[in-house]
Amino acid sequence: MIKWVIEEYEKAELGYLTRMIATVGVDAEFIRRVWSLPDDDPGYGLEWPVTPENLTEVQPHVVETMDLDAFDYFLCDEPAGAADEGIQ
Repeated sequence: MIKWVIEEYEKAELGYLTRMIATVGVDAEFIRRVWSLPDDDPGYGLEWPVTPENLTEVQPHVVETMDLDAFDYFLCDEPAGAADEGIQ
C-alpha cells in the first residue's frame, strides 16, 4: 500500500523542504478525483500541488492545518526512508 504525505516548502525561488506531514484517507482514487486524472492513472510518482482551488478537498486529509500564504505544499507518495526522517 502506498503512503501519502504532504511536503511543505519555504516560499522562495529555491524553497527548501521544511517538513513532511502525514495524511489520512488518501488513495489513488482521491488523487485522480482531486487532480482530474484518468481512471487508469495510478497517481503516484509525482508531486501534486495543493492550491487554493483544491485546498478544501485536501485539508481534511492532513493532520495539520496548511497555510498557503506561508508555504508551498505538495501531496506525494512517501519517499523511501521517510519514516526515519520524522514525518509529523
